[in-house]
Amino acid sequence: MLAHVPERNQSASLRRALAVLEHVREHSGLSLTQLAEAVGLPKSTVLRLAAPLVEARLLDRDRRTGAYRLGHGTLRLGQSYLATLDLRAVAAEESHRLMTEVRDTRHTIVDPERLRADLAHTMRRGYAVDDRENEPEVRCVAAPIFNHHDAVAAAISVSGLTSRITAARVRELGPLVAGAAVRISRKLGSQCQ
Repeated sequence: MLAHVPERNQSASLRRALAVLEHVREHSGLSLTQLAEAVGLPKSTVLRLAAPLVEARLLDRDRRTGAYRLGHGTLRLGQSYLATLDLRAVAAEESHRLMTEVRDTRHTIVDPERLRADLAHTMRRGYAVDDRENEPEVRCVAAPIFNHHDAVAAAISVSGLTSRITAARVRELGPLVAGAAVRISRKLGSQCQ
């Protein structure tokens, strides 16, 4: 039968265990004595707090030296966290803030119908063109890079002043940039054409 532990004590223990974990994250390779001194707790308390962290593979203790370091369970937690991130959701607020601070140029496509038509054209040709939409004197040609799930993972681009990247030059650069993106994508395991 488990003894009832007051909630306040459980919270304090959890906070101390998290402090131990955080300290090991920042200062890997500490012995029990060093870790206890660093977090200001008795060695017996640190040992008691570290035990479930070691069991959960959040901490690892070297059998030879006794030094603590992060365990592979922290990697699994981190990967699980990253897998739940949605780039659009994470970037939406900052993108909107940046847009309002920067104010786009007179060339920026703001009409929804025109934007949809431009996106359809971009998909057909395999590359996108920023024609002075972000900076009045800059053109950019970009293409998506796909990962092994055939999901967009990154992009590659060429940018320059409009005096160097003319409209005619854009038509030359577009296929070159798109080709580089396809080759990179294939190296990442994509089946893209």
